[in-house]
Amino acid sequence: MVNNSQEKLITIITPTYNRGYLLERLYNSLVKQTNKNFKWLIIDDGSIDNTRNLIDQFISENNLNISYIYKTNGGKHTALNKGIKEIDSILTFIVDSDDYLTNDSIEKISEEWERIKHLNLSGICFLKGYSESKVVGDKYPEDYLIDNYINLSINKKIYGDKAEIWLTRLLKDNPFPEFEGEKFIGESVVWNKIANSHDMLFINRIIYLCEYMEDGLTKAGRKLRIKSPLGRMENAKLSFSSNKFSMIAKIKDIWIYICFGLFAKKNIKFLMKDSGIPILIILNLPFGYFLHKYWKVKYK
Repeated sequence: MVNNSQEKLITIITPTYNRGYLLERLYNSLVKQTNKNFKWLIIDDGSIDNTRNLIDQFISENNLNISYIYKTNGGKHTALNKGIKEIDSILTFIVDSDDYLTNDSIEKISEEWERIKHLNLSGICFLKGYSESKVVGDKYPEDYLIDNYINLSINKKIYGDKAEIWLTRLLKDNPFPEFEGEKFIGESVVWNKIANSHDMLFINRIIYLCEYMEDGLTKAGRKLRIKSPLGRMENAKLSFSSNKFSMIAKIKDIWIYICFGLFAKKNIKFLMKDSGIPILIILNLPFGYFLHKYWKVKYK
């Protein structure tokens, strides 16, 4: 039986939409945790399946400290914004509804946090895996590395989804941008904002297990971004005024900004003013234009 009155170190937040057929696997992995010092917050982004009944069943079993919030459908980032406002734990761990954790995930996070909590870091980044031995994407160049998220993921191109655990107060201070009519924005828009002022600890250990579902956000990839171009433009703009991004990364983001600006049906005058770098927009316009034409055909 769980003690709901105990103060928790970590909140696991799970945004979900019509994933009732998958949530039990995540629930079972949370019940098996060797350390129960966490809360589970589910943000239901307008599901019309059996999600609510399933969560009610989980709550009735009283194995975990569970909270459930229902909202109208607006996209994962809006669900995260709503949920993060309610979190009162020190750390926040986003775990998707189609994924699950290793049995010692919370134990490892808690142990490592005790070692670094006196440092001015944004959190801890572990690995995701297809299994407990097969890593998603790349490992970090060193184990127990304190570095910058932008430097590793963008400048050094350490690819693949990772398991990020963030200081809750930093997430509250940096909500996901929301644009009317758009239901997707990449999480890196917030990760990059936080990385402008904070480093984090990177550990080569798998604590998060996943498989990419056919109806999942990861596999939908660029098509989702094209349907929500303002969010991708906002993400690209972060690099223009930041000294954390390499020059190559900045130029790439200028092309991306122009490309998605055209998908958003913005004219050149708007892009020059909105970007704050009008001369660079003009110089890179042909590259952004041809990228737009190529993706328009490829992802139609």
